[in-house]
Amino acid sequence: GLVLITSVVLEGDDDEICLLASRGKASGGGAEGDDVAEQHLIRTPRLPGQFTGTGDVCAALFLAHTDRRGGRDGGGGGPSLAGALERVAGTMNSIVERTARASLAEAGDAGDEEGTRARRVASRELQLIRSRDDIMN
Repeated sequence: GLVLITSVVLEGDDDEICLLASRGKASGGGAEGDDVAEQHLIRTPRLPGQFTGTGDVCAALFLAHTDRRGGRDGGGGGPSLAGALERVAGTMNSIVERTARASLAEAGDAGDEEGTRARRVASRELQLIRSRDDIMN
């Protein structure tokens, strides 16, 4: 099986956020507890704020990069889990950075008028269209 855990904050390290991926062995042989073929942990800077949709986008990118038919690291053994995780982390970092900048710009433009909270929440929605080039590469 294949497992992806997103938004991991390790104890004592609030400045980073991690992605963890694990893939089990293809066959069921081996000793008990020896069923993990590979595990990878990627650390990225943790940006301030909460952003809507990061888990969904991360899972979709990971699926695309690990798909045996379409993964870029394909070949006889299937896609590289480490390579897929690195691409996902890089893309997510770009998307969240762009979203954070847009959110700050929106906050600077907002006054104390009614509806400011709604605009602030909307400004934290991921800037997916503006991040198209990052996602496609």
